[in-house]
Amino acid sequence: MSTVRAVSAARAAARALLAAGPLPPHVERAARLHLLDSLGVGVGAAIRGPVRALTGMADRLGGPGCGTVIGRRERVHPAAAALVNGMLIHSLEFDDTHAASIVHGSSVLTGATLAAAEQDDRGWAQAVRAYALGWEFFIRLGLVGSVAIQRRGFQVSSVLGPFAAAAAGALLSGADEDGIVRALGIASSQPAGNFAFLESAAHTKPMQPGWAAHSGLLAVELARAGITAAEGSLDGPYGVFALYGDEAGDGAGSGAGAAASLAGQLASLGEEWHLPEAAYKLLPCCHFLHSYVDAVAELRHRGIAADDVVSVVAEVPAEECAIVADPWPERQRPATAHAGRWSLPYVLGLAFVHGQVGLADFDGAVDPRAVQFAGRCELSRWPGSGFPRRFPARLTAATADGETHRVEVDDVRGGASRPVGESEVLAKFRANAAFGLADPDAAKLEDLVLDADPTVGEITALLRDVRSRS
Repeated sequence: MSTVRAVSAARAAARALLAAGPLPPHVERAARLHLLDSLGVGVGAAIRGPVRALTGMADRLGGPGCGTVIGRRERVHPAAAALVNGMLIHSLEFDDTHAASIVHGSSVLTGATLAAAEQDDRGWAQAVRAYALGWEFFIRLGLVGSVAIQRRGFQVSSVLGPFAAAAAGALLSGADEDGIVRALGIASSQPAGNFAFLESAAHTKPMQPGWAAHSGLLAVELARAGITAAEGSLDGPYGVFALYGDEAGDGAGSGAGAAASLAGQLASLGEEWHLPEAAYKLLPCCHFLHSYVDAVAELRHRGIAADDVVSVVAEVPAEECAIVADPWPERQRPATAHAGRWSLPYVLGLAFVHGQVGLADFDGAVDPRAVQFAGRCELSRWPGSGFPRRFPARLTAATADGETHRVEVDDVRGGASRPVGESEVLAKFRANAAFGLADPDAAKLEDLVLDADPTVGEITALLRDVRSRS
């Protein structure tokens, strides 16, 4: 017998999304900056990323339509555009993350929002608002069950992303409360995305947020067509948290623990804002690794060079080990440089040997000097690290002179606890945009995204003109 709820979580979410007022200025600014950042990453990925070939075959994924794919002049079906753009934005591991919820918001929501806004001919300000509210909903879902979902071997962004994309798409479509509830219910049939890609750094990793964007938009279209769905998509006995998230750890067996947590989260939607806390990625590798690169920078600042190091013990939050550390011998010798994006010992080697980590470090073959250094690294599991509220790092380096040097970094740069200024976000955008846009077009895109209310078509026209500048 099904559990009777006064108001389902899906309906509570729909009401909160519809009731939300204008974005506070600081939230709108954050939304525009995150949009700009993700578009820059998408431009760079369309030129030099591992899935860039998709731009040329996007029509085979969904046929003709009004959707823009970065770097493709011909338009395609909006859901196909959302899929390809989401894959591009996630493919370089350079896209933003909200740490506590472990969601890659923009890899799902930028593509979904652009495609939905093009389909329904919305203005940029409307798109920015839908994107921000989609992020807020996404974060709240992640805060309820991200650790449990990840513990079960699923990527959080691909399991919860269809709901966020459906929420943003439904808002842009003008859906009413029942329409949003139906879209969320239909989206609940589509979560997926496991961590099998870790075996070989397979391209199924960037596919997963892109597929979530695609799924959410299709859910909105099916809801428009009158397709029905159960209301328990989030908190019911067969809802996403009961099936994927083991009740947020309470073992209740019916979704009760997740339902109570989610109700509290939804109550603040539109009033409390989490998006400004989302972290910009300043390095093109797994976000869990960024604090370790900072720790290496501190050791190098103390005058310790790679050749001075006899061994390094890396303490790693236990929940991160499956993503960046296990099995350790294989992570010490990744098969490709791209696979090194998820290898803690390899990234430690890159940081120590080169003093920095950049896009070129993850192209082609592995760096033998980084592999050699990785062989001197050891793993120590770190329970009670504070993950996922923060992504910390601890390193202990033993040097040839018999000294021991210990560094701890509390959290990644770019998020709420260690914020970066707009200048760094803009510098990152300009560097990525330079791969595919002439300087005047990159500057125009920056101005339109950040400081204007253009039509979405003015922005997507620039994205269709992305071409290699090398």
